[in-house]
Amino acid sequence: MLGPALVGLTACGATSPISSASRSVTGPEPPARSAAAGSSATGNGHPSESAAPSSGSTLGDPVATRSAAVKGTAADVELYPIARDGTLVHVTLALRSDESATVGDALSDNRSDAGQADSYAADGITLIDAEHGKLYLVASDGRGHCLCTQTGPMTLGESPTLVTASFRAPPAAVTRLDVSVPSFGVFAHVPLA
Repeated sequence: MLGPALVGLTACGATSPISSASRSVTGPEPPARSAAAGSSATGNGHPSESAAPSSGSTLGDPVATRSAAVKGTAADVELYPIARDGTLVHVTLALRSDESATVGDALSDNRSDAGQADSYAADGITLIDAEHGKLYLVASDGRGHCLCTQTGPMTLGESPTLVTASFRAPPAAVTRLDVSVPSFGVFAHVPLA
């Protein structure tokens, strides 16, 4: 099991230490989403590429939307409330593009030595608790696999594609976190549902 790491964060010219949650988490697997949510798991325990939620989905309404370039192609992201589930929290994004776009490593932290051995995963998504000085990295099974969507074969199109990432849950008193998504930037004050 990997221990907590110290990460430096520079803000307004000052450096303040931010303790990150351990990438290795023991506990329940992320919850299976209903067919209405359009998410499924592959046989290897990793979420698979899937269609977007339908109207009346268990994800609810997105809390933020944004457009950016993914691998040089314009894409849109919808961010849903962070779902609390016991010792874990789950971030869900719906991505789409008017043109065909391959996600590849666009959502990765591109660090094979930290959490995910494969760079084609959504392990670059992070949660930031600025009030308490914590940075949460995507959880790992401790064997080089993140608890997040594998993005290598994922191709975006007009139909939304879900991407998920799971993290160690912050204390119950924390009701909002900032979500950093590679290519799309930081989404501030995202509620925990």
